[in-house]
Amino acid sequence: MTVGRYYDFLLIIKLLQQKSRFKIGRVCIGGSSGKKTTIMNSDIDCVVFINEAEPPFQDVLEDFEAILHMTDSYQIREVRTTKYSIQLKAEEFEFDILPAANFTVGIDAAGDELFTIQQERTLNHIKRNPEKFGYLYSGSLADASVRFMKKQNGFVNEMVRIAKLWYHTLYFKDYVSGAKMCIELIAVFSANKEEKMGRTSYLRCFQRFIKYVKNFDGLNVHFEETDDHVLDKQRPRVIDPVNPYNNLARNWDKESIERIQFYATETDGRLQHMARARSARLDLLLEPQPSFLPFMAQLFPYKPNCWLVSLRTCTSTLPDLKIRNKVFYKNIALRAAIEILKNYFQMTITMYWKNHFHTRLQYAKCEVGIA
Repeated sequence: MTVGRYYDFLLIIKLLQQKSRFKIGRVCIGGSSGKKTTIMNSDIDCVVFINEAEPPFQDVLEDFEAILHMTDSYQIREVRTTKYSIQLKAEEFEFDILPAANFTVGIDAAGDELFTIQQERTLNHIKRNPEKFGYLYSGSLADASVRFMKKQNGFVNEMVRIAKLWYHTLYFKDYVSGAKMCIELIAVFSANKEEKMGRTSYLRCFQRFIKYVKNFDGLNVHFEETDDHVLDKQRPRVIDPVNPYNNLARNWDKESIERIQFYATETDGRLQHMARARSARLDLLLEPQPSFLPFMAQLFPYKPNCWLVSLRTCTSTLPDLKIRNKVFYKNIALRAAIEILKNYFQMTITMYWKNHFHTRLQYAKCEVGIA
């Protein structure tokens, strides 16, 4: 997280603490920002632990929304409430604020001890009915989830970023809940196996990761933290290391599994071709799947002079792309196409940066629209 983002984050939290009628016990930066696995420009997932309150937090969300709408400070705009969180923009940054139940009120503990107590008490609630309470209380496990990733070493964290970078090049017709976390955990599992080989290899570990994804329908991923508590014996399974009741693989339907297995098989073929040719073309290895050109030609039958593109240089190594024409958001196919373009542009710039990391670069931040 950049200094600017962190400063804005602190100001927003301070505002809510001062104005809200609900008591915020503590705050956790979750998601990729908290886990230090960010690869591209993304919003900041902020989990606020609410004292003496349990989900659903509709009254908390309404209170937060009113506060954010009334303030003229921090350039807060585009405040939007979802079922479980509040999304907003401040300055140039996007935030996602998620209320969670705080089960450590009045406890004299800190750090790992506090996080362990929070995790145990949260799981006691979830185990009553995992199907009903699993997602409702998932935010209460944010501390434990971030702690799990922070305990991993640099090699594991790098492999998670590589796996997420690969996943960003793939197109899926339907949304898969928890897909990024699922990919992240498969990468951690692969890296843990690689470390047992003695001398680690990024390429060999990535091949191992792709092999697991190729056989997604038979996956059996779980960690020492949950070995004694795993209840779900079905395949595939990718067990959340902080919640043994959460099998992330269950969120993937048959079509999505077949699609990601197909993509992994294609990537494995590219790896073998690179080995035979003795080349290291990362741009070819991470070429988006499926090929985006025919798809784009169908969705964007516009003449070149119909595109309005503006560029703004910035020093961020996390390039972003903004769409100003709202017609894209009303058409599902166009919206999907824009996501592919966005990922492709970000991939191109990110790969260029990785290949020229000794040079200080300035990146183009694009704003694209249709005339």
